[in-house]
Amino acid sequence: MNRDERRQAARAAALAVAIGGLLGAMLLPVPASATPSSAPVPGSASARVSDDAPTIGEHTPAQFAAAAGQLPPALVEAVRTDLGQSAEQYLADAATADDAAEVVSHLERRGVDVTGSRVDGSRVTIGVSSAADLAAVQATGATAVVGDVTAPVDVPRLHPAADLLGGTAWGYLTNATTGAGVRCSVGFNGNGPGGAAQYVTAGHCKIGTPQSAINQIVQTAPGQSGPFGATIGSMVEGSFQYGGGVDSGRIAVTGSGVAPVPGVSTWAGGTGSPSAAPLTVRGDTTGVVGAAVCKSGSTTGWTCGHILAVDQLVDVDDQEVNAILTDACVLEGDSGGAAVVGSYALGVTSASSYTTACGSDPISAFFPLRSSSGAPSVATAQSGWQLQVGLATPVPDLASGGSTFAAAPFTGTVAGANGETRVDVYFDGRTDAQGASASATLSSSGRWSVALPSATGTHSYRIVARWGSQSSAEATGTVVVTANPAVDRISGSDRFETAVKVSQAGFPGTAGTVFVASGVGFADALSAGPAAVEADAPLLLTTPGAVPAVVLTELKRLSPTRIVLVGGTAAVSADAEAQLATVAPVRRISGSDRFETSRAVAGYAFGGGASRAFLATGVAFADALSAGAAAGANHAPVVLVRGSDSAADQATVAFLRTLGVGALDVVGGPASITQAYADSLTTVAPVTREGGSDRFETAIAVNAAGFASARAAFVASGLAFPDALSGSALAGLRGAPLYVVPPSCLPVGVTSELSRYGVSTMTIVGGPAVVAPAVAAFTPCG
Repeated sequence: MNRDERRQAARAAALAVAIGGLLGAMLLPVPASATPSSAPVPGSASARVSDDAPTIGEHTPAQFAAAAGQLPPALVEAVRTDLGQSAEQYLADAATADDAAEVVSHLERRGVDVTGSRVDGSRVTIGVSSAADLAAVQATGATAVVGDVTAPVDVPRLHPAADLLGGTAWGYLTNATTGAGVRCSVGFNGNGPGGAAQYVTAGHCKIGTPQSAINQIVQTAPGQSGPFGATIGSMVEGSFQYGGGVDSGRIAVTGSGVAPVPGVSTWAGGTGSPSAAPLTVRGDTTGVVGAAVCKSGSTTGWTCGHILAVDQLVDVDDQEVNAILTDACVLEGDSGGAAVVGSYALGVTSASSYTTACGSDPISAFFPLRSSSGAPSVATAQSGWQLQVGLATPVPDLASGGSTFAAAPFTGTVAGANGETRVDVYFDGRTDAQGASASATLSSSGRWSVALPSATGTHSYRIVARWGSQSSAEATGTVVVTANPAVDRISGSDRFETAVKVSQAGFPGTAGTVFVASGVGFADALSAGPAAVEADAPLLLTTPGAVPAVVLTELKRLSPTRIVLVGGTAAVSADAEAQLATVAPVRRISGSDRFETSRAVAGYAFGGGASRAFLATGVAFADALSAGAAAGANHAPVVLVRGSDSAADQATVAFLRTLGVGALDVVGGPASITQAYADSLTTVAPVTREGGSDRFETAIAVNAAGFASARAAFVASGLAFPDALSGSALAGLRGAPLYVVPPSCLPVGVTSELSRYGVSTMTIVGGPAVVAPAVAAFTPCG
């Protein structure tokens, strides 16, 4: 395979994680920053291993919104222009690459012979030498193959990327008389075995015996020559190694004019000021072929490429160095600088195939901070040295003073952190000396989860994030733990039988009136829930063309004297209506569109007027369903509106005045019902908006407004309408809130509200395929 073919193959497998370059860890003037606090925690960066098997997570950009907001603007812009990605996608892809690295390390520690790995978008492929190990790989969520998964890399002769006379970044004199010297780039700041500040750099940066202290070199842009600046310190005795697979060394930071920070300069997005908008280092990672990598150096600034090979022994001016090979541009003077994947430290710059300018097809080499295979790395060569990282303060999902069930986990996030970080939680005044009440290793998206104290009541907490011996600022607060509710489920084999089961739960005997609506299209059906509550009636569903047999059987059991059919013949056909008429007289309520139908249904059920009405968009179903139980329990209709309009139409205004409402609840945010529309309704009655950032938070808000107290609650899928529609009639009849939820988790806010109410029963409407058992177990979303 020639080099063009190799580059095409590598890029086809490349993960677009981070385009836009990242410069070496900076030394800033003392007033600018300070080192993070430390605590005596056993272990080091190279020794932390979880007993739990890692997996390839599903990382969506939305999960990284908070962390993306902390990225330097220059980096965000460079990611957008160089990668065509959002900052959120940039971090999500970095998390996938980090997952792949941890999975490979885990497999190799357990004896799996991994032949290689690569990332391609969200897909991770891992090769093994034996078919017997395929299942172990597949269990992690990666694609497993037998054999190689990476293309070979043709490596030209490589040269050290330093050894310039004079220059920038850091340097020292090799001849005090002539002024000759060496310039290199700072790698990553950290701490030596005794805790002293030290940064790692390239081993080949040491030439002979330095004839001066190690100094900063003043630059305003990469590639500039400049005078010595503040004194940094000196080389750590015996730490510089070049050859035998190694290219690393440490500089002791003892100068009073500098303070090491866990940052990497972004050079203002390429070739700007070295102090502009540093990127915080959040942890370290190992290389995976195909992952995007960015490097920072004092000659070329910020450049990026993709990983072509990992743990490849290469010849660097007749010295062997274990290297991560990439196609990022590196030149002399960049040596020792930082290479990162996302916000995670990868390695220090070692060598390049170019000496004066980067042409096409560059090959650059980086000495890794860690190696999943145990090959030479900073971790093996610099024993006891620990990377300095920036640890954000942990943020619990539940606000301080909030309430939750004893069975629910206590969860939260540490912005930007990955699986190398852990969280310690101390409940009820427990001290560091006594040890944490609970600990958890973060997921690659920065989430943590621990068990709560089993005793009900108010518990204080103190939360600390830790990376090796480093610790974050503390998060403190209280959490109220309440007794777990009983959980039951109402479901059938499909939406129609589920509605029948709901009817049987609410009306074990007969019912004078039964409402029937389409279970296929939601447009005409959304106002039926509170109308059925007002009529003391169950709500059953049907297909447009025919009434399911199970529904006809239930109608006969209920033996109604009246059936109210909601919607026009496009929603429920005349043939279906004829089937219903064999059971009881049918009253069809419909209009020219869903909005007129909604007003007609509300007018039928609330002909005597209503003191309150809930307004929801008729374009989507989620907000109207969230309001169904609250409206029904408060003897109020749900009226569908064209919420995107700039003002309420005359028909809606006239109808609300006819009802005589004294209060209006607008359900959903401005994207559902514009503020101008809501404002136009103030001529009818005072308006209150109940909305959230999504349909699930809107459900929390509307139920909080609709229920001062509750002893029972219902949950149903927020991604489909039928179960929530039929369930809202029963919930409203029982004076209980109904929350729409995701299919496989319970939002923390919902759990907190149920706990705050002190509900004794939570009823799930729908089968496990639409509301998973994880919801019954109070598994939090996130």
